[in-house]
Amino acid sequence: MRRHMVLEDRYELLDLVSSGGMGEVWRGFDRRLDRPVAIKGIRLDRAASDTVVALFQQEARIGAKLRHPGLTVIHDLLEYRLDEPGGGTAREKGLALVMEFLEGEDLGRLLEERTFSVRETLELGAKTIEALRAAHAAGVIHRDVKPSNLMVLPDGQVKICDFGIAKARDSTKGLTADGMLGTYAYIAPERIRLEKTDARVDLYSFGIVMYELLRGRPPFEGEPGAVLHAHMEERPPSLRGTGGPPDLPEDLEELVLQLLEKDPAARPPDAETVLRRIREIERSLPRLLQGRYELVRRLASSGLTDTYLARDVRAHRDVALRLLRSDLLGDPSSREEFLHELARELPGSVAAVTETGESPVAVTLPFAVLDLDRAVPLRSRLADGPLPAQEAVRLADLVLRALERGHADGLAHPGLSPDTVLLSGDPDRPDVRFLTFAARPPSSAEPGDDLRAVARLLHELLTGTPHRPGAEPSALNPYVPSWCDELVRRALSSDRPYRSAAEFRRALQDRPVPARTTARDPLPQASSPLGYLGVGLLIVITLVSTGLLLLTWLR
Repeated sequence: MRRHMVLEDRYELLDLVSSGGMGEVWRGFDRRLDRPVAIKGIRLDRAASDTVVALFQQEARIGAKLRHPGLTVIHDLLEYRLDEPGGGTAREKGLALVMEFLEGEDLGRLLEERTFSVRETLELGAKTIEALRAAHAAGVIHRDVKPSNLMVLPDGQVKICDFGIAKARDSTKGLTADGMLGTYAYIAPERIRLEKTDARVDLYSFGIVMYELLRGRPPFEGEPGAVLHAHMEERPPSLRGTGGPPDLPEDLEELVLQLLEKDPAARPPDAETVLRRIREIERSLPRLLQGRYELVRRLASSGLTDTYLARDVRAHRDVALRLLRSDLLGDPSSREEFLHELARELPGSVAAVTETGESPVAVTLPFAVLDLDRAVPLRSRLADGPLPAQEAVRLADLVLRALERGHADGLAHPGLSPDTVLLSGDPDRPDVRFLTFAARPPSSAEPGDDLRAVARLLHELLTGTPHRPGAEPSALNPYVPSWCDELVRRALSSDRPYRSAAEFRRALQDRPVPARTTARDPLPQASSPLGYLGVGLLIVITLVSTGLLLLTWLR
């Protein structure tokens, strides 16, 4: 397929959206009905088997009979042929599936970019299960429900895509016999065991999606074999205390865990039951702060405040909320101190406060909204595991530089962590902002708590795991050099800790520079018998090569 190719004098290919080994997806245009379309094509000469072609045709037949706002509309299925220049043999032959074109992002991509609150999870879940209910009523089981197959449109509607391995009542046994088509992280146990399946396989996969929305990742991760074993034998980790929302309703956790039961008979009987329970949980949710902010999870606590990651449900964006601690709401002096902190002019090392106020939630609760736009938490750098030592130290140096500015302005930054340190600007030269701040009392000349927090942060950047007392970075990550151990050890020591952010920074900058071999020192060092042997072998090889060249020239 190629750009501006027209199929059946009607469907024009405009832009390639994605491509794989056997097929492509294009943004196209229906000239006859004057509307955008999506065109999914497979080349018949590259199809791995007749089964692939049959599954493609099955997707068209199943999609054509489904009618629901949450299910992708199929318009047409056709064969296409791209001939060699001048005619004659066909350069390419294939099948093309014409569907409605969906503007939006798939849920898998959104999960990589941001978090979802309880309210948003229930809203997305309700729309997804409504669409599944319609498919099941039509006798269709999707069998590959996962975030990348759920498209979230700009108006908030959810569309279920890709019925390529769906099973209909009239499907042939041959198309479903392998039972393993699908995605490991979301596959139901009975499909792994190659047992007879029904619509409850979709409920299990839907439960995994709900779990991931609430926790940020699926319950079972790792190598495919380990994941498949976990689906069959292991209970999912609790959503409470393991990264789930702080305000997670018990009824919602109970529903998600029931959807993930190994025995299909222990799951809810159908999508209608799941939808009804989601609606009941929605009605029981507490009011939003100021009618728009929903708490997602607590990031840090200090003697006066709690800082939360929150969701602005009106603007559909993440923010940070700074709240007076609930146990201090009845203390007039604490309330006055909190309001005084918000009224002061904050330095550039603190994330911008975009709104302050008091919201009547049980009692009047003062709050501040901190902007997260165009900034990412430092934790995002740990998405692929621990950082190289030089990169970890560079980021720690940036944090200390910002900390130095904050201390000069009379602020402390309690609760520093990869979640409360923000990076903004150029990824190669980021700027640092803090979500936490507090006025430093005049008697506090030594910012020890903040510096120890930076040491723990550096430990986590080096190892990918939170700091534990007595655990040296190099013991958890063999690639960490010993001088990093010394930096962390001294910052956390009680006998000779760093006295200021500037002193800590000087220690970072005075770190050893890794030795490098230069062009003037190409030979191995002969400081051991092996070194002398290496030099000798190199000399012998050079002499033999020179002699052979000389003999060749004389002949």
